[in-house]
Amino acid sequence: MTRDDYIQASTRTRVLEKRLLSRAQYDQLVEAKDMDEVFRLLSETVYGPYFSKADTPQSLDNAVDQALKDFYRDMRSMAPDKELVDIFLLKYRIHNHKVFMKELLLGEDQSDVYMDIDDGDFLERKE
Repeated sequence: MTRDDYIQASTRTRVLEKRLLSRAQYDQLVEAKDMDEVFRLLSETVYGPYFSKADTPQSLDNAVDQALKDFYRDMRSMAPDKELVDIFLLKYRIHNHKVFMKELLLGEDQSDVYMDIDDGDFLERKE
């Protein structure tokens, strides 16, 4: 692995960083009067396509999840070494395993708590 292998990925990541929410945008979201204003503010950002159909708190969660999935798919597609991206996905995999253990211990279905980011194999085997 050489430094030159990561020039394109590094450049693309820097471009993506510029599109993240600014401090001012984040402050506006925190001080929003209601969910309608939150949806409006988010629709004016690069995340607009994700939130254009969101109208409930649950659909807001789904939009955030989809944006996160797309982000990791982009990272995986441009990373020369896919295992590096897997390191960042570990927290979601650990979360899913903890939820699974909670299901076993409590005997309750917790399927709405799983994070379907990049752990499809585990979620398929679980069922």
